[in-house]
Amino acid sequence: MMKAGIKTLIRRTFGGKQYNLQGKIALITGASSGIGAATARAFADEGARVVLVARRENLLQAIADELPSALAISADLRQDQEQIRVVNTIIEQYGRIDVLVNNAGVARGGVTTEIAYDDLRQMVDVNLYALIRLTQLVLPGMIQRHSGQIINISSAAGEVRAPGQAVYSATKAAVNGFSDALRRELVGTGINVITILPGWVRTPMTAGSTTDDLRQARLYTPLFTVDEPQAVAQKIIHAIKHNKRQVTMGGLGVQLGIPYSRIFPRLMDLNYRVYFDTKKIIQIMKQTLQ
Repeated sequence: MMKAGIKTLIRRTFGGKQYNLQGKIALITGASSGIGAATARAFADEGARVVLVARRENLLQAIADELPSALAISADLRQDQEQIRVVNTIIEQYGRIDVLVNNAGVARGGVTTEIAYDDLRQMVDVNLYALIRLTQLVLPGMIQRHSGQIINISSAAGEVRAPGQAVYSATKAAVNGFSDALRRELVGTGINVITILPGWVRTPMTAGSTTDDLRQARLYTPLFTVDEPQAVAQKIIHAIKHNKRQVTMGGLGVQLGIPYSRIFPRLMDLNYRVYFDTKKIIQIMKQTLQ
């Protein structure tokens, strides 16, 4: 009996029926560019009905116009009433939300003491508060239907914390903690919670630096990759279909760096003192994350 129970646990954890996006209602935040826009296109290709949310209305509508049956909603997700409006609008039009992709994000880099208060609040409000609040709003319907996918776009920076992005890393570390706890809270409900940890991705957010900059700071080696938004979108789809809990991108350097940082934190600190060009890293973060 114990053997059968173990087999059932393994099947439920690692196997099970693939999730099909065909006809699903998918809410994607931060969908006007970068990972969000690429994810919207990829979901539409899978047959999902996508709802795109972002502040930049013109860019958002341009993406929606490319996609069949897409709905664009311009909203400032820092505001609770705006989040409620977004969810209510979708429920009124489609009756449900099957998939939530919490992708909206803000990054400001540089020395921590130089981060303006407004920038600090914006990172916390968009990267963390909006993600948690939207999740709260869509969960009751998912729980009632015993089905749903919540995908939180975090960052490898939430696990391997580089200088020059302390506040940003803190928000993403919080997202990782929230995702893990929520996943365990929702065991048996039919809802899957997936955390995506991209490394360096070519998006408008990172347009201020080049691979040469990363190479000078010793952040760019054959063990690290700079990914395109489309690659992240495909990883998201694969994770949804195959019931993944977490996907780490950025190459072997990031995938090994995360457990290394956890197990040997002092050695990781030493790396930043003797190997990496810390001043260059801070400079890159300041000119890129703005």
